[in-house]
Amino acid sequence: MKKTMLWLGAAFLLAGCATADIERIGTASVSSAVFTAEQKVLVALPKDGVFQNIKYDYSGQQVQQSFFEALSFTTGEVVSAERVMPLEEALAYAGKIGAQVLVYPVITHWEDRNTPWSGLRDKIRITVQVYSVGPNKVLDRTSLYATNRWFSFVNAAPANLLKKIVNPYVRQLSR
Repeated sequence: MKKTMLWLGAAFLLAGCATADIERIGTASVSSAVFTAEQKVLVALPKDGVFQNIKYDYSGQQVQQSFFEALSFTTGEVVSAERVMPLEEALAYAGKIGAQVLVYPVITHWEDRNTPWSGLRDKIRITVQVYSVGPNKVLDRTSLYATNRWFSFVNAAPANLLKKIVNPYVRQLSR
């Protein structure tokens, strides 16, 4: 029994934790909250993630949904774009629907691995640009990154990592 407990303890120590990182890149200095309860926010739909010629269908919708859910707690109204749009078109559409803020996520890395079998981690990286729609001014530019544990008994999808990076990011900008 003691040996079993020792082995289980060692396995958990070696398992490591999931990691999440929010890296600011070229952030404009904002003295007040970016997201407020009075705003209407448009969340753009990113293209689906690709890794080694594998397209991960619906990964764009999963990213958009994560931002939608996180923002629904801090802003007055959240609208999701229905299709992928270039930045200029998304800004124009945001103005047309009366949104004050555009959240424009881009999936730059989406890697789904069979972690229990291979020991290779799932990885996601999303670059997010937040714009004030009226003057088309960048309010924030950030890279969100997460990986799962390298030792796991469950093969979870990369989408499970989104809440670890999206929710804290939105909270930081909501102050």
